[in-house]
Amino acid sequence: MNYDMVPIWLLGRRELPSLHRVAQQDFRMSLFSLLAVLLLEQVRPLPYRRFVHEPLSSLAGFLESRFNAGERQNGVVAWLIGVGGLVFVTAAIHLFLAGLSPLLAWLWTVAVLCVTMGFRQFSRHYTSIQLALRTGDVAQARRLLAEWRG
Repeated sequence: MNYDMVPIWLLGRRELPSLHRVAQQDFRMSLFSLLAVLLLEQVRPLPYRRFVHEPLSSLAGFLESRFNAGERQNGVVAWLIGVGGLVFVTAAIHLFLAGLSPLLAWLWTVAVLCVTMGFRQFSRHYTSIQLALRTGDVAQARRLLAEWRG
């Protein structure tokens, strides 16, 4: 058996779990992660602008200042560096934490989902606009949409 691809926390076991059992466990952990994020979002929503919008805007501004030469290829390279870099760092941290403890990897997954899912910043605005449209108050819906878009 090739032990290069086996997480560190599995190496001490006598018998490695089957791929089917690992996949079932990953599915359950993903489901629990998603449920935890949805509950956290209801209890204490993440300040989206401070933790997501501002850092990503800074990254986008940095990449634009370095790679914007007016050609499509430059945009593709900047996108690959920005998105690929974030995905690589996130995956590397997850693998490192999974090697230390499955609980730490799960907590990291919950943190990443909290940052990437952020439903509340949109649902509140959407609901109020939808209610205004249902009651036939188009002017109110337009005002709410203008407030939301800034």
